[in-house]
Amino acid sequence: MRLRYTLPAFCLLSLIIAIIGIQVILQKISDIPTDALTATQQKTQELLSKTSELFEEILQVQPKIIMNQEVIQKQSAPITELAMIEQEFTFTYEWKHRWLTSTKKMKLTSSFRAKAGFDLQESFQLLYDQESQSVTASLPAAKLLSIEQIGMIDSHNEHGWINRIQESEREEVLNLFLQAARMHANQTDLAWQAEEQITQQLKELAQQQNIPISLNFGHIEGNLPSTKF
Repeated sequence: MRLRYTLPAFCLLSLIIAIIGIQVILQKISDIPTDALTATQQKTQELLSKTSELFEEILQVQPKIIMNQEVIQKQSAPITELAMIEQEFTFTYEWKHRWLTSTKKMKLTSSFRAKAGFDLQESFQLLYDQESQSVTASLPAAKLLSIEQIGMIDSHNEHGWINRIQESEREEVLNLFLQAARMHANQTDLAWQAEEQITQQLKELAQQQNIPISLNFGHIEGNLPSTKF
């Protein structure tokens, strides 16, 4: 009689244990995608964080980060511009004016210092592609930031015999001289040198820290060629 009651109880207990075991197994199976997703998200966050720190270290700017068409970090910078290249040069400008058979001339020469780099108020952004798990960094094109006259102006003037240099012409020629000096600086490769320097610095640090990144100068929408590290 005792055996009759013990056997059903044992079967019931076994059934309960089996159900609990199945639930534990199902729970573990359901947790696998979540764990994998969490690990992927953490890896992505670390990649974006390291890339952002790279920009802050070299360019003094916290870039805007875009992931899944959503801005997850806004851009900020403690300074407004960053000069990468500085170059001094001597520039000469000549001006002539002829009236009848009389010609007057002015020749101005001085030394200048030009600086090229980046305007940190323009867009610096990191775009994360979830499919390829890669980062594309988009920087504005480097440009001439400033040109400063650092030397005295050496002026050589020649009056025409009936066509003398007027004071208003001196001021006009001085302005033309400064404009021409700036145009000359813009036509040099200073901006290109600034981009090359920043590319090299980012490349070296990115490779040291094992950060896969593509870099272009301009807007992402422009489909400009990228440099991959």
